[in-house]
Amino acid sequence: MRNFADGLVVYDESDGSVRALTPTAGAALEICRSTMVITAAELADRLGLEQPSQEELDSVVTLLQEMESMGFLEHVPT
Repeated sequence: MRNFADGLVVYDESDGSVRALTPTAGAALEICRSTMVITAAELADRLGLEQPSQEELDSVVTLLQEMESMGFLEHVPT
């Protein structure tokens, strides 16, 4: 992973792919990597959304799902 002013770049050694993430997605990934288990509501709070609307929470859930589909995160059922 490498931070840039306009986002984060992630290199996947397993297949040689490179992914560019927005600053928000990059911050979310760094938070998730430093915290073994996190909910969408907890992530929203750590991203600065103190009282997120349902739409904002849905956006965080979508972001987590996208990062999971890219192989950056693993979903852990509760």
